[in-house]
Amino acid sequence: MDIQLIRHATVIINIGGRKILLDPMLNGARTMTAVPGVANTSDNPLVDLPVDPEMLTNAEAVMVTHTHRDHFDDTAMQILPHDIPLFCQPVDEEKIRAAGFTNIQSIDKPSQWNGITSTGLRGVTAPVK
Repeated sequence: MDIQLIRHATVIINIGGRKILLDPMLNGARTMTAVPGVANTSDNPLVDLPVDPEMLTNAEAVMVTHTHRDHFDDTAMQILPHDIPLFCQPVDEEKIRAAGFTNIQSIDKPSQWNGITSTGLRGVTAPVK
């Protein structure tokens, strides 16, 4: 397994010959206002993507731990292929489907995809206020 941190929570995982994009935040630097109620008052993300977005959009699958905009932003929702296998928590499935994604798998118990086993996907589920 090879894990590459891209920025913030965005990670590329190469496992079993497959490339999985985790928590894609693909907006340009300082294009989103600060998250209300947190200590960091800077616009986000703080830095530009250090790689060409094409390197990320050619992943074979996407995992979204939760749908806060710093883990799954508008740019990701627009430029990722909408038929890509996308794994998420059951609570987020409706929102992701409404963004146009069609190949969604909710992960709340062990499941398999192309020989890779996931034992569950957990992330923050409370809405940002």
